[in-house]
Amino acid sequence: MPAKDAAAAIANALVTGQSKYKIAGDSSPKPETYLILASQDDNGLLSINGRRQCIIVCGQTTDTNTEILFKVLEYKAKHNVSMPGLLAFRDDESFSPINKSNVTDMNAKLLVQLQAGVSNLTVRIQGAIGQTPAPAVPQ
Repeated sequence: MPAKDAAAAIANALVTGQSKYKIAGDSSPKPETYLILASQDDNGLLSINGRRQCIIVCGQTTDTNTEILFKVLEYKAKHNVSMPGLLAFRDDESFSPINKSNVTDMNAKLLVQLQAGVSNLTVRIQGAIGQTPAPAVPQ
């Protein structure tokens, strides 16, 4: 599949279906090279629990070959809620990167979020380009 078609199919797959992504950028920085930036919020009952950001690059390596590379960045939300007035409240949210090597309070939920992000995006990309998703590898 040409890189241009692969990038268009991937971008479409991200914004359709369940758990939609928001496309933050979709460009072609060099000929036959396409960059997609996307994000997805993990919404809880009253606020955002986390955020997933994806960087996807599609490049035409030969006339018949396209290479797709991606990186998934996971973040956990931190809420600093204050009440500046009697009937008003303010939620200053910030996001901290989730990384197994430097998160001191890594729990099962954060580990699942890390694994789910890569798995989710892999399945979306494979489906978009017509590949059968690979079976999940037990961790």
